[in-house]
Amino acid sequence: MKRVAFDMDDYAKRCQQEHCWICGLVEGKAEDFHHVVAQNDFAIAFLSKYQHTYGHIIVSPKDHREHVTADFSLEEYLQLQKFVFEVAQGMSRVLSMEAYRLAAWGSQQGNRHVHWHIGPRALGGMSEKSKSEDAGAEHTALEFSYEEKSELANCG
Repeated sequence: MKRVAFDMDDYAKRCQQEHCWICGLVEGKAEDFHHVVAQNDFAIAFLSKYQHTYGHIIVSPKDHREHVTADFSLEEYLQLQKFVFEVAQGMSRVLSMEAYRLAAWGSQQGNRHVHWHIGPRALGGMSEKSKSEDAGAEHTALEFSYEEKSELANCG
């Protein structure tokens, strides 16, 4: 797999001007195919189109919510966090990884639909090379085939 650059400014612009792509995914109308790894009545988990690390998953509520906490009741928030936990646990079983990074996103400057990124970390710790590659991964993504993504999405 090689790392390819993508235009983050263009992505943010499209997110502001077009219909929410996460809602489109939930509705089955997504322009770009995303490999769904798990879902329930409340949330969906899918491989990120822009794989910063191999196995990078996005988890989102199915309903359009824009704020990490303000748009949820406590019960809904805990339900979503339970799903994030279950997806991360599944990821741990399927991938050889030491840890993962978890981040919540949703921004009025970009993709407004709140979502959580789960980014796996490889076994053996972070070498200096890995740290520098990871630091530069923000505007790049791993490139791998549809078949490779399908295989990864259907692992567990």
